[in-house]
Formats: sequence, structure tokens, C-alpha cells
Amino acid sequence: MKRSVLFSACIAFAVTLLAILLSGCGGKGVDFNTWAGSYTGTATLDNNKSSTLHLTSDSSGIVAGTMVVTGADGTDSDFKFTAGTYNVTGSITSTSGGFTVSGAVPNMGNFFIRGQFPTDGSTTEYRIGTEASTTYPTSLTYTGTLSMN
Repeated sequence: MKRSVLFSACIAFAVTLLAILLSGCGGKGVDFNTWAGSYTGTATLDNNKSSTLHLTSDSSGIVAGTMVVTGADGTDSDFKFTAGTYNVTGSITSTSGGFTVSGAVPNMGNFFIRGQFPTDGSTTEYRIGTEASTTYPTSLTYTGTLSMN
């Protein structure tokens, strides 16, 4: 008798605990519609090259676009953003509209862009970074500004 009461109490406790764990914290999910839209940014890269960033964020938090680079290469031996158009893809990474996208420059390597989407008509800063590699061991960082179209 004692054993069946104890067993029943353990089962009741386990069921209650399972119900609590499955119900979560009761918070709402992220509404990516807050940042859904088109954005444009500009930055100055190596050797004073210009870059224009075009991003689109959808209601599921996916971010995609292009970075267009114009200008001539210098004679240094660092990672270079050669003139051209580079595809970038990524996602919204925080509940406050932070995002990360990445792309690649052929024969140079990968780069990433991190920032926060503006929502109030203002501009925000974003950072472009190059990934260090054995060929280009120094990671470079550039800052740009982003606004909603």
C-alpha cells in the first residue's frame, strides 16, 4: 500500500513537471514583421572604395541582398574587396533586430556584415569584417550606415 501511494505521488510529480516544461515560459515568439522590408547602406572599404549594401528582410527573419563595390585596388597585400557585386545571405539574430549576413570575394575569402535594422526612420551603423585566413591573417573591419527604404 505504501509503495503504491509513493509510486502514484512520483507519477503525479513527473506529469506536473512535464506539463510545466512543455508549456514554456509563456512568452511570445519574435515577430520578424517588425523588420521586414528593404534597407540600403553605404560604407568606405579598403583603398577608399565605395560599397552600397542592399538588404531585404522577410517575415520569417531571413535576410538576403547584395553589396556593390566600386573603385580600384591598391598595392597593399591585405584582403581586397575587388570591384563587383557580392551576394549576401543570413538572418535576424536578436529580438531587437540585429542581423548577420555573409558573402565571399573570389580569390580573397569570406566576409560578414553585422548590424541592427532601424525601425524609426533613423540610420544605424553596421560593420563589415573580413575573416582571417592563412593568406590574409589580419581581419579587417569597416563601418557603414544603414537606413530603411
